[in-house]
Amino acid sequence: MFIPFENIALSSRLWIYQAQRPLNESEIQLIGTKLQNFMQHWEAHQQPLQASFEVFHKQFVCLAVDEQQQNATGCSIDKSVAVMREIGETLQVDFFDKLAICYMADERVKTAKVSEIKSKIINGEFAANTMVFDNTIQEKKLLNAWLKPAEQTWLKKYLA
Repeated sequence: MFIPFENIALSSRLWIYQAQRPLNESEIQLIGTKLQNFMQHWEAHQQPLQASFEVFHKQFVCLAVDEQQQNATGCSIDKSVAVMREIGETLQVDFFDKLAICYMADERVKTAKVSEIKSKIINGEFAANTMVFDNTIQEKKLLNAWLKPAEQTWLKKYLA
């Protein structure tokens, strides 16, 4: 069952899918239509999931499930991954590149491959205080800690 993102519980479980590029308005509309339809019928063990989504910064698709109502299970999570893969194929957008880092620079979201971070540090484009999106957060209430200085993430090993 779809619930608007602002109404789903703060304790809701969260999955963040990062696009390798900004999404345009028509792509965001398509994502919205597909995810809302998916969530109307998303269930675990024949029990409806109270679920929601939001697109942030035109680059991140966040799915949320209120597990106080019903836990998401392996099969139900697999179905959400499948719908995100389908959306990615339709839009020709990779939502599963774990080697891409998104960070804020010049008040915009920028993306770099992990392999590029060292040269960005040397060139002064990336520093300890660069704000990085930590897509490992797992609860809606942690969205306020989603952006962290690079020195507070696993990227700190490149800053030494």
